[in-house]
Amino acid sequence: MNRGRTSRSSPTPTGRPKSRSRSTVRRVKSPSNLKTHDDQGNMIDDEGIDTFISSLDALAKDEWRARTLAFETLIESLPEPGSAPRQANGIMPWYKSYTALRRLSNPINSLFLNPRSTVVKHSTQHFAFLVQRIKDLNPPKADMCKYLLKDLLVPIIAMHAQTVNLIRTYAHDMTAIIIPLCRFKSGLPVLLERLRKDKAHEVRKECVFFLSMICKHWSPSEDETPEDHPYLTTNICTHIGNGLARALTDPAQQVRSEARTAFERFRRHYPELWNEIVQKSDGILSKDLRLKKSIINAAMQADAEGKHIDEVPSYEEGEDYDARSLGSRGSRSSLNSWNSTSSFMSKTSKHSKTGFRATQRSNSNTRPSAGTRGAPKRSTNGTLPPS
Repeated sequence: MNRGRTSRSSPTPTGRPKSRSRSTVRRVKSPSNLKTHDDQGNMIDDEGIDTFISSLDALAKDEWRARTLAFETLIESLPEPGSAPRQANGIMPWYKSYTALRRLSNPINSLFLNPRSTVVKHSTQHFAFLVQRIKDLNPPKADMCKYLLKDLLVPIIAMHAQTVNLIRTYAHDMTAIIIPLCRFKSGLPVLLERLRKDKAHEVRKECVFFLSMICKHWSPSEDETPEDHPYLTTNICTHIGNGLARALTDPAQQVRSEARTAFERFRRHYPELWNEIVQKSDGILSKDLRLKKSIINAAMQADAEGKHIDEVPSYEEGEDYDARSLGSRGSRSSLNSWNSTSSFMSKTSKHSKTGFRATQRSNSNTRPSAGTRGAPKRSTNGTLPPS
């Protein structure tokens, strides 16, 4: 009986080893769950991504500087364009794998949705540089970040639901950079749905801006020969045109204004589809004849006077984004600036020669006191454009 009682009372001490064994299993299995092969069976060297994810997991959410520096370390591991090492022994570097890049969605998502505008500022800057550098390290039109961008589209849009204007500005500026760099038409259903259903007019306005940039950068230009299989099919373009036409009747004036510019850009690239949408007897604009007449008259006047819509600034129209905004990648102390006084894509401020990161980082490792969380606060001196 005593032995039986002893064995029955044994679950108390043996419960701990079981708990420890379960936690040990989690630690052992979590690395194995990280894919080391893509869908084609190619082995991937994703050590940089493993280190980045592990660093974020080990850091508390309030350690905001260390979390952004972990993202910076990942970017520093990227080689310079033209000096990328060749694939050795059948092992593919992580920046050439759709599968490996997609693993970055959750950690980057946590940085984008951080309530600190300073963290969002540097995270959006780092991400824009990441997309730019990966584009340069891969063949033309490889769109290597397309699945990553599709996964991050929802949190990027959600940033515009923030009440902090700085966060919306940083997200908007990042969008203006990444849309020309990588195409991801799988994200179009999300944009069109949020444009139609989202309650925040700032989100709907940004969706219109997304679609406008897509028409500008993903459509074949006038001097290009027509493609046998264009990236944006006729069916996709029809959905985009209908979404923009519907935005012309949005309750918010800011959305309607943005939609007018975007719909005119759509007409420049797809005049036949534009005409079908506008002239359709039971179409979106058929219920508002005054708006329909205004749209047609504005298009006729623009053609008669040879006017073009105001072009949205983007890095492709000037110098290379690396050279203009980032400068050279030097030591770690040159990559991040917690005392930056302007938005990295501010339309009203001049870019410094050293890029969006200052040459020195503050030596203080302590959190700034209230009133000195200065990066975004000091940048409201007229250097940021309205969202």
